Amino acid sequence: PLSIGSYTPTGGAVLNETFSNGCANNCTAPYTGPNGTWTVTSTGTNQPAGNIWYVSGAECGNAAGSCGSGCGATDPSLHIGPNDGFLTDGGARYDAGGGCPSFYCVTTSLRCESPTINLTGRFGITVNFNYIERGELLDDNATLWYCDGTIWVLLSDPPKTPTTCSPQGKWTAYSIALPASADNNPNVKIGFQWVNDDDGAGSDPSFAVDDITVGTPAESFTAEYFYANPQVVYNNNLAPALSYIDACEYWVLDRLPLASTAATRVTLAWDANSCPAIPQVSDTRVAHFDLASWQDEGNGGNTGTTAAGTVVSAAPVTYFSPFTIAFIPLTPLPIEMLRFDGICSGGLVSLKWTTASETGNDFFTVERSIDGISFSQIGNINGAGNSSQILSYHFNDTDPFAGINYYRIKQTDHNGQYSYSKIIAVDAKDCESQNLQLVHAFFNADDLEIDYAHENGPVTIEVYNSAGELIAHNTNTATASDFHFNAANWGKGLYFIRISDGVNSEARTILR
Repeated sequence: PLSIGSYTPTGGAVLNETFSNGCANNCTAPYTGPNGTWTVTSTGTNQPAGNIWYVSGAECGNAAGSCGSGCGATDPSLHIGPNDGFLTDGGARYDAGGGCPSFYCVTTSLRCESPTINLTGRFGITVNFNYIERGELLDDNATLWYCDGTIWVLLSDPPKTPTTCSPQGKWTAYSIALPASADNNPNVKIGFQWVNDDDGAGSDPSFAVDDITVGTPAESFTAEYFYANPQVVYNNNLAPALSYIDACEYWVLDRLPLASTAATRVTLAWDANSCPAIPQVSDTRVAHFDLASWQDEGNGGNTGTTAAGTVVSAAPVTYFSPFTIAFIPLTPLPIEMLRFDGICSGGLVSLKWTTASETGNDFFTVERSIDGISFSQIGNINGAGNSSQILSYHFNDTDPFAGINYYRIKQTDHNGQYSYSKIIAVDAKDCESQNLQLVHAFFNADDLEIDYAHENGPVTIEVYNSAGELIAHNTNTATASDFHFNAANWGKGLYFIRISDGVNSEARTILR
């Protein structure tokens, strides 16, 4: 299993408005609630005997899917109702007019605007609410507006809600994303605008809204376990403090929404599925892949034994991607490995690795796998014991699997402690290739080493500097070779290496 610790949520609603003013009817906006004051702004022509905004239970703020109704002071809503001297707050019902100019006019254009909403640190914000609406097309109509702190713009014209409930219709849920200008903006407002003409046409309900939220989804975490080698799926590039990582399993831990900033400690578990076996509980670390390499999230504590236990990150993790168990030996590594490569030629895989120094190094074990998870021993090479010079080792796999072969080197010192190299992959189909292969070009102090494979020599090797000048060349007849140039008089910079057999050529640029 993978587990996470407690965290401080940064998601959820910034504004959560239910219009709970305890009023049964005839309470007009402006309205002041726990979020601040909702104000009313004239956006056009308004006759004194028109329609106005009410906040009351004359129109109950019912849940989505419910029919419109009244509920006294129990669950008020913000709604449009008449103010014509004959009709008062009766919920979401309005006067459609028709008496202007001989009798009285009811033309209305009013926007009820929210208090300022501070969205600092929030990204990907949405507005959610429940509403009912009829009216008459665009003549008697409600719209949703947005202000970025400077100007008001039309955000949406929500559709008319179903009329399966008579006369007030069915409450409906609505959600829409705010523009990008709302992200990290401390001065956002939303508003609901109602307009109607005086043509006497239109049907109730007018418009009512309740249960408004503005914000981002609360954080959620999802974890998935993979019984596969993370070194193959991703890579084996390790932070300097790490020695090696679990070769059998990894977890993908995601935090949603992506813009969330919640941080939490991560705990990973091991058992018999883990490989290699845990050498020492206190050597374990939480490793985290940052899309380039495996980073050390530290060891904040352990439980269990080397057979089954857990390790927790030393500090809360602030970003998320693949995780696995890593190891940092308490004693210095007995070798410093510079490189490990493999090429396939002539029906066999030739493996080569180079060490910069060795301390108490007893022997190397060459291991091979067909899936990158389960490895078996195919050979041993004695180590140098103690050395401060660059040393190279070779091993030939004369019977590789058909397809891709995975290799790693297990190094064991005189005390029985061991560590693993990175895993490399070699495709056996390349063994049958007659083409020229430039496998590696590598500076070792004043030595430039070039590895290549070729079925039929000779091969010409050329080295150019960054100015395009040929500074070294030679012709070699070996079919598989590590060729060396003395680079003592070469400066630092880019070098261009080309090998050719007269038909095919390969090139590579390296930096010294």
